[in-house]
Amino acid sequence: MNKRILIATILFAGTIPASERLAASQQTNTSQKPDDRRATSITGRVVNESGQPVPNAFVNVFGTGNQRPERRNTNTDEDGKFRADDLPRGVYTVSARARGYVFATDAREPAYYRPGDSVTLEVRKGGVITGTVTNSAGEPVVGIRVAAVPHRDAEGHLSQGLGAGTPTYTDDRGVYRLFGLSPGFYLVAAGAKLPGFPIATAFDDGAPTFYPSSTRDTGAEVPVHYGDEATGINIRFRGERGYAVSGLIVGAGDTRGAEVRLIRVSSGGIEGLVPAQLRGKDYTFALYGVANGEYYIIAQRYPYQNDDGARSRPIPVKVKDQAVSGIEITLNPLSAISGRLILDSVPTNDKSTKCETTRPPSTEEALINARSDQKEDTKPLPFLSLAISTVSAPNEKGEFLLQRMEAGQYRIEPKMLDEAWYIRSITLPATGRGAATVDAAQKGFSIKAGARLSGLTVTLAEGAASLRGRVAADKQSSLLPDHLRVHLIPAEQELSDDVLRFAEAAVQSDGTFTLSNLAPGRYWILTRRASEEEASERSPRPIAWTTSSRAGLRRDGEASNLSIDLKPCQRISDYKLRYAPREPPAKPGSN
Repeated sequence: MNKRILIATILFAGTIPASERLAASQQTNTSQKPDDRRATSITGRVVNESGQPVPNAFVNVFGTGNQRPERRNTNTDEDGKFRADDLPRGVYTVSARARGYVFATDAREPAYYRPGDSVTLEVRKGGVITGTVTNSAGEPVVGIRVAAVPHRDAEGHLSQGLGAGTPTYTDDRGVYRLFGLSPGFYLVAAGAKLPGFPIATAFDDGAPTFYPSSTRDTGAEVPVHYGDEATGINIRFRGERGYAVSGLIVGAGDTRGAEVRLIRVSSGGIEGLVPAQLRGKDYTFALYGVANGEYYIIAQRYPYQNDDGARSRPIPVKVKDQAVSGIEITLNPLSAISGRLILDSVPTNDKSTKCETTRPPSTEEALINARSDQKEDTKPLPFLSLAISTVSAPNEKGEFLLQRMEAGQYRIEPKMLDEAWYIRSITLPATGRGAATVDAAQKGFSIKAGARLSGLTVTLAEGAASLRGRVAADKQSSLLPDHLRVHLIPAEQELSDDVLRFAEAAVQSDGTFTLSNLAPGRYWILTRRASEEEASERSPRPIAWTTSSRAGLRRDGEASNLSIDLKPCQRISDYKLRYAPREPPAKPGSN
């Protein structure tokens, strides 16, 4: 499989914030000369697990711009091929929809592309859940909405989703069939409340019933696998009354564009999402058909231009046999980081570290990722926080702005689509007269609530190396363990504690790994199984971020006595490693 295959998440239209839907609908075309067409296009194919083309798949190419990202929609032809033209320089994600199919990937992070790339997307036949919905008398319930609600993903991590695939409605026999589901564990809800599906039914004011005849807290999971059909998932509809939860949104300036989410305390699952509505001079919200239970309500407004967005604190709400009204939600301003990406190019007459490339370098073909340097919440409500990372694409001048950030400790993780570059430094301006520039790479930085941190400088240097290869299982076993990673540890003594010189990559299910944008130099190379704590994180932080973990990696690397010298611009594509089992490391320490 192409290593750059994408992660694609199929979302309901209603789960995408209104501001993002507006931005996505505003497509910007740039005029290109005919002979520039190939350089400004992303092309590719959509194939199934057998490598056969999937015709008439819907393909979406979406840019990462801050305010008005580029977007192109197209369809595959009979050979499964597609082409998105007239794309300005930048970074793009590519997704597709094919009826009955889901994307096959074991990557945890999205794949990014730039104009001129060719993309191969592999899809597999999705899973199916089917059954009947009947009432207490055993009679079919006709025309009720049924949805598969993600509960845990295939790796067992709790899901946040409101639904998966496309919901369906029961026929005159009370029969439903949900198809095109990704692998994982689902709760199946009759009378599901799903934003973005405004078709009114007779059950909209009632509480949903979860398979087999339960509330969400006691509903039974249904396992789903590629191409399999789970039959007999029959629901006895309880027909219980639902209640309204309503109130007012105030604070943080203009509350237009705010949305309100209802989150169940016991599971962290989102059970409702509605936009704020203008009523007279006030912005209000109302959620209907809410079942008895304990919830949190969170309101948020997405960034727009110089507005960095706003968010409320979680407000506890208990619904018990009656409506809840008069809730007042206060929006608090969120934070932002601005800065500049600099390409420190090698002079034309210096060939020693100047990589041969087919296109000129561009700051627009990089991403700046601000990532939380705090452990993921291990409580049942990991979704009360915003996303653990915020991504922005610099403009043609290298300027970038990261918005909608909560107060906290962060680190910057640039992502380069051009393999010729590596990270030389990440700095912040000096904090006082005579003070030195702050090394923001070594220990990260903190940002206060409602503040905008400025002056962050990310400098890239030319001459990066890359390393691709495969890890083979030990002679004692034919299988590699789960959560295996390959680490590069700087062998030069003067760089032994330099965070930017440590690198790690996940070993894929076929044993392959990829490490790119590496600074030239000598490294210890090590295969290591993640600890239980690291493996439990949905998106593990690099372990080299902590001082004690860097020291542990150096000790293990020196003990392995396996090193590699990477030359400027060197591309190694067939490196072979053998995994030697060892006890997983102790929990990482803190700085």
